[in-house]
Amino acid sequence: MFSIKKRAIFNKTLIFLFLFFIYVSSSNATNRIIEKDSDKDGVTDRRIYFDVRGNIEKLEVDTNQDSKMDTFQFYRYGKIVRIEKDSDKDGVLDTFEYFKNGKRDYQEKKKGGKVYRVVYFDLNELPQKIKRDSNGSSFFDTITYFKNGKISLITKDKNENSIIDSWHKFENDKLIYFKKDVDNDKIVDAIYFVDDNKKIKESRHDKDKNGKWEIYKYYKDGKLFKQKKDLDYDGFFEVVTEFKDEKPIKEKKDTNKDKKYDVYSFLKNSIVYLQKKDTNFDTKLDTFFHYNKEGVLEKKEEDSRHKGVIDKIQFFKNKELTQFDYDTDGDGFIETFSYYKNRKLYLKSKDSNKDNKVDEKVFYNSKGDKEKACFDTNFDGKFDTTQFYKDSKLIRIEKDENHNNIVDTKLFFKDGVRETMVKDTNENGFFETKQYFEKDTNNKIIEISKEFGETLLIKSYYKNDILSFRELNKNSDDKMDVQEFYDEKGKLYKILEDEDFDGYFELFWEYKQEKAIKCLQDVNKDKKYDITFFYNKNGMVKKIEEDTNFDGKVDVWEEYDDAEVLISKKQDYNFDGIPDIIENN
Repeated sequence: MFSIKKRAIFNKTLIFLFLFFIYVSSSNATNRIIEKDSDKDGVTDRRIYFDVRGNIEKLEVDTNQDSKMDTFQFYRYGKIVRIEKDSDKDGVLDTFEYFKNGKRDYQEKKKGGKVYRVVYFDLNELPQKIKRDSNGSSFFDTITYFKNGKISLITKDKNENSIIDSWHKFENDKLIYFKKDVDNDKIVDAIYFVDDNKKIKESRHDKDKNGKWEIYKYYKDGKLFKQKKDLDYDGFFEVVTEFKDEKPIKEKKDTNKDKKYDVYSFLKNSIVYLQKKDTNFDTKLDTFFHYNKEGVLEKKEEDSRHKGVIDKIQFFKNKELTQFDYDTDGDGFIETFSYYKNRKLYLKSKDSNKDNKVDEKVFYNSKGDKEKACFDTNFDGKFDTTQFYKDSKLIRIEKDENHNNIVDTKLFFKDGVRETMVKDTNENGFFETKQYFEKDTNNKIIEISKEFGETLLIKSYYKNDILSFRELNKNSDDKMDVQEFYDEKGKLYKILEDEDFDGYFELFWEYKQEKAIKCLQDVNKDKKYDITFFYNKNGMVKKIEEDTNFDGKVDVWEEYDDAEVLISKKQDYNFDGIPDIIENN
């Protein structure tokens, strides 16, 4: 009989020997392998490994019949746990699928030993999420989410800073819209809606980062055709832009926020060539801008009085004003034209009688000072009056008063005030008439000289433009022979005359209502009048009184009829003041 202690040792020994026998038997056994030629080409394309219990452990498959196994399936307890594939058949395993409870749990794809794509599956082995590394940086920048096996959402982190910057939303595997955060500030900048052909049909943009859309864009066949901007988020679009071939062709704006458009722009090749404005916001367009193909302003038209008629037109070249046309009186006819060079006015013209012919021209120097002005006073298409300036002050006027293209009048100024004027009355090139003006009054002096000489023939004095005194040189010598005196109304009332041109005025004429009534004569030039002639209302001599002996007393009396025929004569021979002889016709 074994003791209890010996029996325990014996039992342990039996157990050890049994386990050892099993181990030796197991280690000596060989796993079963089955090879198959599924396409009957004489080359094994499948190899199946079983464990000692007969459970499949691994399946190798040559999917492209190149005698190289490229797919490896691993099993545990008869259930698949992993699949490894060489999907591009380059001899390197690149796809790994992992299973859980016999169902795919996730899949990895590798390139260069790095995982660049991971697919996660749901319980139905439908894709639930896909992570992608699009640039081999080992950072998953793109994630695709699925719902019931269909794409629901795709997110992207393009700059790999762990901030999503793009979202693509799907329904029933169709892209509905996508959103973008361009500057990675975690605020969506834009959302794009697409049609069934994945072409953008509408987009909205938040430029000021306040979480509200202020820009709306609309597309046809994926091409932009209209854009709207609601800058104050009140539901009214202050800016509306139309496009053709994705290039802007027309735009309207509400600049004063009265919900009425007041600026219209028209574009070609994305450059504005015409712009219309309502500057006073009365719903009527009043200003028009015309641009060249580079978008530089060439012409501006303006209804400055807001009467529905263009009254101002400005022309530009290289961004500088070259011409300015203006309707000065607002009657709808533009009659004033100003021309500029190097931003300075050099010519201004005017059609004052509105016959479409310029009848006034004013020229300016480089300093902007007026130099010359030309006028067509009778509107015959020829300039007949020219004004000359110095430092913008009038110094001379030249006129062709009878309009035969020959200057016949010149008017000179000093400090902007009339000083002298000369005239060529017979247009032979010699200005024989000269007129002087008194400063700050209407008084003036007019001189008439002999042709082609300096001999003065007539000199007239005016007060307030009324003739007051005149001198005449009848024999063209160097002395004035006649002096005429006029009253404040310009009526002749007296004349002094040097009849024999010796420098002494021996005749004195008296006038009434510009008709001679009496003439006194100093025959012996002793400064005493010796003969007096009396005239009737018709200017005919009616009576003569004479002092023949120069004693200061009349001694001859003669009377005449209306035909100046002597009808009576009286004579005092002894000079006692009493007629001695009386003769009647």
